[in-house]
Amino acid sequence: MNGEMRMDDVLEMQRAFESLFASRVKFATITDARRAGSMPSSALRRAITDWNVRHEAETRAYNVAGVAIFESAITRAVLRAIHWVAPHPAPYLVVASMDEALAFVLRALEEAQVPIPSSVDVRSIRDASG
Repeated sequence: MNGEMRMDDVLEMQRAFESLFASRVKFATITDARRAGSMPSSALRRAITDWNVRHEAETRAYNVAGVAIFESAITRAVLRAIHWVAPHPAPYLVVASMDEALAFVLRALEEAQVPIPSSVDVRSIRDASG
C-alpha cells in the first residue's frame, strides 16, 4: 500500500482473504502499511469491521497469525487499543518493522506446524523491506 487506503484496496484485500479461506489451508499474513498515509477513513474501518465479523469463523479456522506494520507510533497505539477492546479472532500484532513481523508470523507458523511454501523466500522479503 502506498498512500491513502481506498475502498478498492479494502475489497482487494478481502478478495485475497476469501481466496485463502476457500483453499482451506492455514496461513499467516503480513500487511506492510509503512507507506500508508493516515488511518483509514471511518467508512473503510466500518467496511473492514463488517467483513471481519462475517468471516470470523474462517479467520479462526485458517489464519494462524496476522501482523500489520505501521511507521507511525500513534497509528500503532490506536490499532493496539482497538484490538485490545475488540480482539482479532486470530493472533494479531501491530509492529514497526518487517523483522518484528517476520519473527511473529514465522514463530506462529512453526507453532501451528504450518510449513512455509518453498516459493516464499524469507530472506528476500527481509532484504526487500529495507
